[in-house]
Amino acid sequence: MNAFLHEWILTLILAVPCVAATLLFLVPADNKRAVRVLGVGAALLTSVLSLWLLVAYDQHAAGFQFLQRLPWVPSLGIS
Repeated sequence: MNAFLHEWILTLILAVPCVAATLLFLVPADNKRAVRVLGVGAALLTSVLSLWLLVAYDQHAAGFQFLQRLPWVPSLGIS
C-alpha cells in the first residue's frame, strides 16, 4: 500500500474533493445528515492524505518526489 500511495498520493488528494462534490450533487438537500457526513468524510480523508504526504516527504532527497508518469501518446513519446 505504501508504494501505491507514494505514486498516487497527489492524484488522490485532488480527486477526493472532486468526487465528494460530485456525490453531493446527488444527495437531496433536505438530507442534511448525509450532506454533513459526506462533507466531513471527504475533508477528513483529504487531510489524512495530506498529512501522510507531509510525513513521507524526504527533505534530503534531490529531484522530484511523488512523481507519477502515465503514457498519453506512447507513439510520440508523450507521457
